[in-house]
Amino acid sequence: PEGVVALAKALKQNTTLRVLKLEGDSFDSDSVKAIAEMLSKNEKLLDLSLRLHCSEGVVALANALKQNYNLRVLKLEGDSFKSDSVKAIAEMLSKNTTLQDLSLRLHCSEGVVALANALKQNTTLRVLKLEGRESFDSDSVKAITEMLSENRTLQDLSLRLHCYEGVVALANALKQNTTLRFL
Repeated sequence: PEGVVALAKALKQNTTLRVLKLEGDSFDSDSVKAIAEMLSKNEKLLDLSLRLHCSEGVVALANALKQNYNLRVLKLEGDSFKSDSVKAIAEMLSKNTTLQDLSLRLHCSEGVVALANALKQNTTLRVLKLEGRESFDSDSVKAITEMLSENRTLQDLSLRLHCYEGVVALANALKQNTTLRFL
């Protein structure tokens, strides 16, 4: 954890790094919060990929991205995302105006509903990739289909659906969506 905190501190003033990919078991709440603080200061980072095993820092990360006007790509993987952390990401999507590509590996359906609701109004996200076996129930699939009928900027959607009903509902929603290019 100390190494990640030190790296985050060093990157606050860095003006050359554009892509940062970190993974491992060394992420704790403090290290993710340090990365979040770095995001509020660093004006050059465009692409961030993190593999996390704690959900506490994700809220801080989402809050930092509300004011970050540079990051274009965010990929978060983790086996412990809780509903509150995914809801914080959804809230960030309603405020952030630069993020274009979001990939999340989730394990909670409530978070998918919150994300879909936020994306009804989001006008910058072009790519959305959602994975997670437990993250798609009937409510989350319904929320995604409703979002697809309203969102006019999303062009690439990747979902891992494990139910026939979800695929049928998605097919019906695509009849109204004219911007999606890849599914």
